[in-house]
Amino acid sequence: MSVEKVTKAVSDFLSITDPSVLSIKGGWGVGKTYFWSSVINNAKPTDLIGVDRYAYVSLFGVTSLDELKFTIFEHLVDKSLIGKPVTIDNLNKNWDALGKKLGRKLVPYLKHLPWFSNAGSAIQSASFLSVNNALICFDDFERKGDQLATKDILGLVSLLKEQRNCKVVLIFNDEKMDEKSSKEYRQFREKVIDVEIKYSPIPIEAAKLVFKNNTDLDNRLIKLSTQLSIGNIRILSKIKKLVNLATPLLEDYEQEILSQVTHTITIAALCYYSHDKKIPSYEYLVNSGRSLFALDDDQEKPDSEKLWDDLLTTYEFKYIDEFDQLLFDVIESGYIDEDSFTEAASMQNEQVKANKSTNSFSAAWELYHNSFEDNEEELVNSLSEALKENGRHVTPLNMNGTIRLLKKLGKTEEATALLSTYIELNKDKPDLFDFGSMAFAEDIDDPEVISKFNESFNASKEIKTLDDVLEGMVGKNGWGSSDEEVLSSTTSEQFYEFFKKQNTKNLPKYVSLCLRFGRFQNASDEYIEIANNAEIALKRVGVETALNKIRIQRFGVKFDE
Repeated sequence: MSVEKVTKAVSDFLSITDPSVLSIKGGWGVGKTYFWSSVINNAKPTDLIGVDRYAYVSLFGVTSLDELKFTIFEHLVDKSLIGKPVTIDNLNKNWDALGKKLGRKLVPYLKHLPWFSNAGSAIQSASFLSVNNALICFDDFERKGDQLATKDILGLVSLLKEQRNCKVVLIFNDEKMDEKSSKEYRQFREKVIDVEIKYSPIPIEAAKLVFKNNTDLDNRLIKLSTQLSIGNIRILSKIKKLVNLATPLLEDYEQEILSQVTHTITIAALCYYSHDKKIPSYEYLVNSGRSLFALDDDQEKPDSEKLWDDLLTTYEFKYIDEFDQLLFDVIESGYIDEDSFTEAASMQNEQVKANKSTNSFSAAWELYHNSFEDNEEELVNSLSEALKENGRHVTPLNMNGTIRLLKKLGKTEEATALLSTYIELNKDKPDLFDFGSMAFAEDIDDPEVISKFNESFNASKEIKTLDDVLEGMVGKNGWGSSDEEVLSSTTSEQFYEFFKKQNTKNLPKYVSLCLRFGRFQNASDEYIEIANNAEIALKRVGVETALNKIRIQRFGVKFDE
């Protein structure tokens, strides 16, 4: 049943004055409670609710009828207060109503009990006497306490309808009710339930319920979520929350960055939160399709994974890059680390700008993905020319895939030449070839690529000086493994010579950086050695003059008396 038809059925139920019972059932996360709240809040100002009072009660964890009766009493409010939190003032009004039933002499005593819910089942039951002429919603029916039987709840619902002139709504996930509860519900349904509705919005309806601001961003999210047939309100709400957190951080970036954020977060949230076996598992999403190339697709896969691949291909989720990897962290944590996010977004922004050139590496690969033409030579030439122009923006993972494709085509010499060009273009970025800090390092599998990357990285370590390392570390929160190797191999004598020749504003930063290695909690032996050698050098500088000793002591270095 469409949302429009369900809304009309519920509105009709609300407007009638006769006591009746409505059940709204549906699967996990389809937004039953969200839908009910929306309908009743829209009905309140139009005065279509045919009773004077309202109570919303979650059955989650409720273990007895007496507890349930008191919870109804506790949550009763005037219908004008629908959508507002229940307050102590509401409860006092309910006590006054109870006084009319029990007599005013008893009520003051009851009101001053420290915890009414612990005052005994007799008093709890007495509070129920004032419950009448009300609209009562029981949510989370399937999550009631095990001690509370479904037939007892339905018996109470029948009493509210037949004897207390109430209208009652039951909201529950019929797919999650235990066997006994389902049997009892079916047994008493005909006697108790007047109208039964299955709430199952189609994806476009669910999307429009969540992304309803009619902005370009909302329209894009509607398109993406509908393409993936997401009808789960909870998942859609997660997507909306995370995208809204990211959007303010992307105002100065290319439009393609926001497009990637919405595209990746939508599919990743679906895979992370969905329990549908037709949807790729989150692990499969994260660990497959990392390459632009899909060169191992001839390997046999289970039918389930073939279906997953079809979904990802249709959604145009071709490969995963470093920015996607950060977005996966956002999905898993539920929040955005602004510093890490903006740093990754900036790097991706440069990549996007490079891809917009007339001869981009990404455009060259479209000759492989988007055609069955006999265009092998054109593809190879385009990849070669694009690499020469934009090789500084090609990731090691993509370079590995390119080399593998060329070799599969029998272009071994061209592959070797292209690899050499790539390394030459990026020779000033030695950490790019560091497998210890490289994203998706385990997916780089061509032996020649591995060998040449290691060779380039090791060569860079030999020429990297202490000056290079410390200058590169200033203003950054981290460093590479090559930096650690240079520092740990630096002797106290070399530190002494380095500190003595400095005459720049960065000298205090260099000193602090070196000493910092010994102040980390659970510092490794290498870190401690770096700090010790630096401290020995600084003490040597400090004993040369009284002024230098004072200067060195500012960094927390202590001298023997």
